[in-house]
Parts: sequence; C-alpha cells; structure tokens
Amino acid sequence: MKRLRVLGPLLAALLTLFLGAGPAAAVPGAVLWTGSTGGSQAGVPPVVSGGIAYYGAGGHTLTAFNATTGAVLWTYSFPGTTSAVNAAPVIVGSTLYVGGIAGPIAALNAATGAVLWMGSAGSSQAGVPPVVSGGIAYYGAGGSALTAFNATTGAVLWTYSFPGFGTAVNAAPVVVGTTLYVGGVGGGIAALNPATGAELWSGSAGGSQAGVPPLVSGSTVYYGAGGHTLTAFNATTGATRWTYSFALGYSVNAAPTVVGSTVYVGGIGGPVAALNAATGAELWSGSAGGSQAGVSPLVSGSSVYYGAGGHTLTAFNATTGAVLWTYSFPGTTSAVNAAPVVVGSTLYVGGIAGPIAALTA
Repeated sequence: MKRLRVLGPLLAALLTLFLGAGPAAAVPGAVLWTGSTGGSQAGVPPVVSGGIAYYGAGGHTLTAFNATTGAVLWTYSFPGTTSAVNAAPVIVGSTLYVGGIAGPIAALNAATGAVLWMGSAGSSQAGVPPVVSGGIAYYGAGGSALTAFNATTGAVLWTYSFPGFGTAVNAAPVVVGTTLYVGGVGGGIAALNPATGAELWSGSAGGSQAGVPPLVSGSTVYYGAGGHTLTAFNATTGATRWTYSFALGYSVNAAPTVVGSTVYVGGIGGPVAALNAATGAELWSGSAGGSQAGVSPLVSGSSVYYGAGGHTLTAFNATTGAVLWTYSFPGTTSAVNAAPVVVGSTLYVGGIAGPIAALTA
C-alpha cells in the first residue's frame, strides 16, 4: 500500500510530462488565427454568423472564412473593376446583403456566395452596409438618395433624398418600429415612413465631414455626423434634448453605443467617452490613440473595445475607463479603424490593408 502511495504522484508527474497539463487558461488578447482579404482602402468590421466570418476591406472581394480555423470558404466580387466591397454585409436568414462603392448592392446565398439578385443605389462616394427590415433592403451609398429594395426580388420600392444639394445619404439607416431614421453628410437627419419613404421630420446635427448611422435607444435618437457634436433628439418630434462635444476639437463621426443608462462615443483622433444617456454628462473619457477615422465603440461584458484609425485596438473597463489591454497588427501599415465583433469568448478585428485577427475577448 505504501508503494502505491509513492507511485501515484510519480505516475501523475510522468503523465503530465508526456501528455501536458491540460488546456491552458485563455489569456485576453491572445491571437487565435489571422488572415487577409487583400483589401487596401478602408477597415470595416467583420460579420460572424453561423460559424462563418464575412469580411471585405476596401478591395474588390468579400471573403467568407471558417470562423474557427480561418480557412477561406468562398469569395465574391462585384462585376467590373470600380466597386470595392468596403462595408460590412448584413445577413437575414440564409441571405447575405452586401453593398460597395459606386452604389451596387447584391443579395447572396450566405453559405455558398451564389448571387440571388443585384441592384444599384446610383451613388459614387462610399460603401455602407445595407439594412434589411420587414422584407425591405434599404441602401444609400454616397449619393443623394436612399433606396428601398424588395429584399426578395431586388425591385425598387421608393427613394428619398434630403432637400437641397450636398447632403449625401452615405450611412446605413435605422428602422425602429414604424419609423426609419437616416443621416447624411452635412449633418442632416430625417425620420421616414419605412413602407412609403414619406418624411415625418428632419433636423441637423451640424456635421460636415461624413454621414454616419443614427442610433435609436428608447425614445432618443443619437446622431453625430463629422462635426464636433453628438446630438440627442426626441425620436418622435425631432426636438434636441442635449449635445456633447469632445475637447480639443475632435470630430464625432461615428454612431455611439448605448448600454443601459450609458452612452459610449468615439471620434477622429481616437477619443472615447462614456456619457449619461439622459443628460449627456461625461462619466469618463480616454483615448485609443488613433488619428484617421471615427468608429463606434463595442461594449461586451464589462469591456469597451475601441480602435479609431491608429494601429491599436484598446480594451477599456466599461465602468471606470481604465485600459485593460491593447492589440496591434504586426507591421506599420495596418490601422485598426473599424469596430471589432465579439462572439462567445472570441473577438474578431479587421483593419486597413485587409488583415483580420481573432483574439481572446
């Protein structure tokens, strides 16, 4: 019996030596796999659905990766040579909708990449994601019009343009209940009937650089469009509730994120702030050190993930703003300027020049 008590720990030690000590604890920020879509113009967020990570980053190709291994499953390119896929696709059921620069839009089989239908919003400046709701695909991509397509057939149902000239609809609209909210370059914002396109109200956030999607939470529409101000509107009447501006002239040109009673907003130059959703009062502010583009913060669990045109994705504590960790793509040309995506315990992030990485969240 004494010999068995001695041999027991010895055998355990030998098994550990030859078989290993079992799976190691996951380390936040650890790299699981990396890949590339070969893009070169802009960083956009990956979309993960049904075990597939879809990504297109400024080149002419949308690539579908196996979300676990990174293996390429299929690719899709718009016909011709000028339509870059530089916006995140949208998946509804078994159909994937994707748009690109010059205004094309396509509906694909999400599993195979086969084309179901194609159309155009007739624009030329920027690629933005389509929005699909109630059997309608809404798309505006840098031109003056938002176009509503039948999501199944691709037939055009209606179009909407901001009054006057120079207000391009180049951001995804938002549908909440029976109202569609859309913004554009110049800071214009409008509430429309989603079935007919009839205007319910319109206003302005005073921006000048880029069109970004409005964010609707509760009875408030939050909107900042390239100017220095995030504006909170009453969702029903369009009345202004409060405004917030970053110090030092940073532009708010990305949609904020609302979690509970807190609004998280980022801007060009890399600033990020947490605000009281009801009053706009600042709770904390920080920086991801970026310089090129404003993107939306991502809040998951107790962390805020943010990268804004610089080479670093930063994880902040959502309550205090303390920096938890940072990640940079290898080399010096791959800026993280798009919101990451968290699925389970894995975070997926892409950047300019087409890199993509999976990290432990």
